[in-house]
Amino acid sequence: MRMKFSGIVVALLILTGQIVSAGPLLENSGVALSGTVDYYSSYLWRGQALDKDPVVQPGFTVGYMGFSAGFWSSMGVSDKDSAGGSNEVDMTVSYGRSFGNIGLSVGHISYEFPGTAYAGTKEVFAGASVNGLPFSLGVTYYSDYDSADGVSGSFSLLSLGKEVGKLSGYPVNMSLSYGIYGDYGAFKNGSVATVGFGSSMALTEKLSLTPSVSYVSTSGDMADEAIGNQKGGIYGGFSLGF
Repeated sequence: MRMKFSGIVVALLILTGQIVSAGPLLENSGVALSGTVDYYSSYLWRGQALDKDPVVQPGFTVGYMGFSAGFWSSMGVSDKDSAGGSNEVDMTVSYGRSFGNIGLSVGHISYEFPGTAYAGTKEVFAGASVNGLPFSLGVTYYSDYDSADGVSGSFSLLSLGKEVGKLSGYPVNMSLSYGIYGDYGAFKNGSVATVGFGSSMALTEKLSLTPSVSYVSTSGDMADEAIGNQKGGIYGGFSLGF
């Protein structure tokens, strides 16, 4: 049975407070700890509408000497779209290293969907980023190698970001991304483009609030009604970071 939304929020706020309190102790040991608790009007993953209802998405990452391990999950607040829920739990391990202005990373993601009809799957990924430009630039390649769920293939993502102004003294950032599916299940030539705007606002020394809004557009097999029937759209929400 799905937890009540108010109960989820209280539990996440308590956990957030405990992790923030432990932050200084971990930092003294060289361990970096960060996390987010997000609320969005819908859940679009690489252009696919996994849940058209609001979702809560907490995530935590622990890093040490370039290595990191992360936990991320998604929980539907309601089920008005009769999609059967969008419960998801992801576990990520990765390693990253910088060479001057170039950053490289590799990693593995395990996706599980407890309490739903969806089968879990696994991906490996490799990414590169460039610093020192007037904008942030990154490219990541994902390969789904677990065909047990009936889906395998790749997804390539190009992303850019830049501060475009200020709102009440807070920076407003614009993000652009373009992703291409490579023989990913039914998507032989599908693609997705996203433009988003967000502004990070400091609440305390350790807590920040980032409201954001994004527009997603799909093409190819993604948008084809007979194949993907994914139309994209506008969604928004906020992220509590610590």
